[in-house]
Amino acid sequence: MAIKEQITFEGLKYNLDDKDKVAASAVRSQLYPATGAASGGSAAGTLAGGRYSGTITVATQLANTNTFTVTFGTPFDETPHCVTSGLTNYTTAATTEALTITASGNTGTGVIHYVCL
Repeated sequence: MAIKEQITFEGLKYNLDDKDKVAASAVRSQLYPATGAASGGSAAGTLAGGRYSGTITVATQLANTNTFTVTFGTPFDETPHCVTSGLTNYTTAATTEALTITASGNTGTGVIHYVCL
């Protein structure tokens, strides 16, 4: 969800610069946290981010059928549309409560970025 360029508060209009939008994004990440966990075999990874976006650092590659699940601290009202980038050989599935990344082969190590709206 993008941070608006202009908002109306108590009848007054305010223009937001980059500093304001970064602050709003940081607050949103605190209000809508997420947790992450790898499962299956020796897969290992960590999550930095929240409900709307984040980065999964895969330390020990996900192999065939291993998963990494991002559990949203606050569920979405409807199933979100999630987009991922980085690494290869995986599929994604989203529900209102979580984003699951399932390896279809060796993913390698590195970073997977996600955005869910």
